[in-house]
Amino acid sequence: MCVNPTCASAGHYVAVMCAYPNGCPAYPPGISPANSSYDAGQPVCVKVPFDYPNTAEVVGILGQ
Repeated sequence: MCVNPTCASAGHYVAVMCAYPNGCPAYPPGISPANSSYDAGQPVCVKVPFDYPNTAEVVGILGQ
């Protein structure tokens, strides 16, 4: 819960958006990270520069 919400200062930022090619890295029921060979793959990421404040959506397209 935010008690004292604040906004970022106006400026130029970079959003980093990532996704896993083999799906969510959540472990199947009964499998823990300590004893699992489950592999969600390496995340694929894209960096999207944007200015704040701005009314436009920040959109990232992976795999380009």
